[in-house]
Amino acid sequence: MDEVIRLLSVALRQPANPFTRRMELVRLLSVAQSFRYRSRQGERDVARTFREALSQLDRYREGEAKSSPVWLQLTNTHGWMLLTGFDVEGRQDDLDKAIRILSEAADSRTAEGTHLLLRGDVVPDMRLNLAEALYNQALRSRRSTDLDSVVHLLQAGLTDCQPMQRPDMLQLLAKVSVVQYDARGERGDLERALSAGELALGIIPLTSAVYPEALVWAARLRSALLIRTAERTHIDRSIALWRDAAMLATPSRVGTSRTFRALADTLMMRLRLNAVREEPRREHAAADLSTALAAFGEALRAEGEPEAGQEALHHLLFCLTDYGAFSGNSHALEEAFRFVRNHLPETSQDALHRSRITLTSSDTEAPAMDEAGRWHAAAVAFYGHGSAHRHSLDLADGRTTAAPAFDEQHASPYPYLATLRPQARRLDGALKAYALLRRELLAEAFEALEDLCSSTESLGAALPWGTEARLVGAAPLEEVQQRLHDRQIIHLLATAEGGAALITDSTSVRHVPLPGLTTARAIELSRHIQTATGTDRISLNGASLLEDTCAELWTLCMRHLMPAVDPERPVVLVPTGQLRMLPLHSAFRRDRAAPAQRHYLLDEWRLSYAPSASSAAAPASTDLSHVRLRVYGAGGPEAEALASPNLRQSDLWDDRFDRASLHEVLGSETTVLHFTGHGTVNPLSPLDSSILLEDGRVTVRGLLAGGIRSPLVLLNSCTSGSSGGVAPPNPLPLPYALVISGAKGCVAPLWQPGDMVSRLVMAFFYEEWESRPPAEALRAALLRLRSATNQELAEYLPELARTAPKAPGSHARWARVTPFAGIGHWAAFVYTGV
Repeated sequence: MDEVIRLLSVALRQPANPFTRRMELVRLLSVAQSFRYRSRQGERDVARTFREALSQLDRYREGEAKSSPVWLQLTNTHGWMLLTGFDVEGRQDDLDKAIRILSEAADSRTAEGTHLLLRGDVVPDMRLNLAEALYNQALRSRRSTDLDSVVHLLQAGLTDCQPMQRPDMLQLLAKVSVVQYDARGERGDLERALSAGELALGIIPLTSAVYPEALVWAARLRSALLIRTAERTHIDRSIALWRDAAMLATPSRVGTSRTFRALADTLMMRLRLNAVREEPRREHAAADLSTALAAFGEALRAEGEPEAGQEALHHLLFCLTDYGAFSGNSHALEEAFRFVRNHLPETSQDALHRSRITLTSSDTEAPAMDEAGRWHAAAVAFYGHGSAHRHSLDLADGRTTAAPAFDEQHASPYPYLATLRPQARRLDGALKAYALLRRELLAEAFEALEDLCSSTESLGAALPWGTEARLVGAAPLEEVQQRLHDRQIIHLLATAEGGAALITDSTSVRHVPLPGLTTARAIELSRHIQTATGTDRISLNGASLLEDTCAELWTLCMRHLMPAVDPERPVVLVPTGQLRMLPLHSAFRRDRAAPAQRHYLLDEWRLSYAPSASSAAAPASTDLSHVRLRVYGAGGPEAEALASPNLRQSDLWDDRFDRASLHEVLGSETTVLHFTGHGTVNPLSPLDSSILLEDGRVTVRGLLAGGIRSPLVLLNSCTSGSSGGVAPPNPLPLPYALVISGAKGCVAPLWQPGDMVSRLVMAFFYEEWESRPPAEALRAALLRLRSATNQELAEYLPELARTAPKAPGSHARWARVTPFAGIGHWAAFVYTGV
């Protein structure tokens, strides 16, 4: 570039210039100086000459007639250079001037009906430059409406731009669409991003020199879409794109290590997501793991990139220890240990081993962790809070939250690592809280637990623009205690070393150790729940597994808590991590005097759930007498049958519930929403969990952007309270996300118990809600369902009465049967909130 600048400068100094268009030489010289300025940031002489060229080009531009072809070309080049200056220095005046002059030129060109773009010009199309400038302005102003202008400009420009500019326009359109989704939560934005991304890749010839870069860009886009949707199609397509990019990579090319790391990372992400999915997908685990290890190996051997090789090594260890610990895959852990011994420098190896030893030697009476738990906790401690940075580790690509804005500076090509870094901070927070509890520093432990529960990272994604103030943040201990009145809040925590409970009421804070409640045990119990309830109908084996799990929950946790809790006062459970996926209210102990010889926790306590103590201590939800309207939404005869018995004169049945209706209902403090339909949970980004309406999906992100103020949301949708069939490291069910986002309370099932159970629970709930708060109303409804006989239920289910036998003796026995006494039926529903 220096030689190009020298030749252009010599040409301009010729007294008899052979070029008829001297101004074109000036423009090309300015463009060359812009490229040099971008590539040699921080050099004062280069920055000075760039600013001089910028001023000179501006003077030439001012001397031309407005709307003339030369003026348009000079204005476009000047605006592009201003954008270059903004990208390098971040000066707002550069961005403002670029928008002003490019908008002026675009308006002038529109009025003249002309379109100027020299074939082969290195300066992008004027509309592309203006769109880039407006996009940067929108990122600073954080107004999603500004992004609408960018999308409109790009879509209009695609119709008549030069073919060489079309891929760049499509790529910018995809990037803007993803950021627009992050800002407001409209799923249509992601669909536009997907279409633009695939088209951008499809129109680039396979033999083009830029095709390998286009493959990398398309793979990054798919990774961004994966985190926001958790859809398998995106991860499969991303793996295919990274494979193609890796095949085109050469050992000597800069960035080869990153390409192989990205392929390995995405394969590990698929392994992690499929850890507890259905069996047919597990057969591919060995192949994916072998390919990931081979890709990491290629990244380690990349020529000329020693630092990249070290980053790849630490990346590999972090992914393998996490996947091995959470999936129980011994081969992954063995490979991690082998890489530690063979590749990790001695300084890093010693630090990692010290981190592992420290975790188990701080208290000689602490229960021993299993080997997987020790190594995983050590990796988290080592990588999570920066110890590895002193040993050539740079996890900058994972410094953002799980769903970063899709921008070159922020989008990580490593989706697994992008989710692991926030996870490391959360697990580090859990270990910190556990250590404080063991030292009996209870006030500090309360603050640590609230930070863990109330962190925006628990939502797993960047928040919609302008919504930070709407979230329920962490409150100080004294403030929470003042709001509790007679309620008791129990934080439940599981770590690799053991578990603990922190009980808080209006006057005291106390700690109960739960030594057997380790992270590994919590994960195993969560898997058992998902295995038992993962089908449309719970089988006999599933029911047996569910009962065994609930009995173990009592042994591991509840039997230790019973002496420390006052059963006459309401209890709010605040579980963390995998404990959020467990039906803690159905934990039971054997009692021959009780029905079915079991005494459930629901019998002992008036309990509910909450994502944090701060949200549980918020002002109570509205009583039924103050609810102005109840809206029942979703389609199908089942939903209408569920709603019709509970409709009052002021209630509304909306059989075509759309997004506009949903935003209107949730934005009212006196309107309750009862939704029956389909819901999906995004385990990677709970803020992007969604429910299906007549006009498409609506996400929690979109609801938060529109404002959530409803006193109560009832979700009778499949998997609305679960983790979506996977075992995320820090699951946040849809009801928790809604409460954190502003709803006062939410009733939802952890699993789908069947249409009959749903109808009965809702019918009983509405009857009980006439005289008591929603949390107690749901408890009463579940107790009624568990003990109700066929004869009592026939009043609510006429179809059940038609199954009664005709013979008197058989009919009498049938009438005494309690058909929904099993845990799989009544324990599905939970109340989360105030």
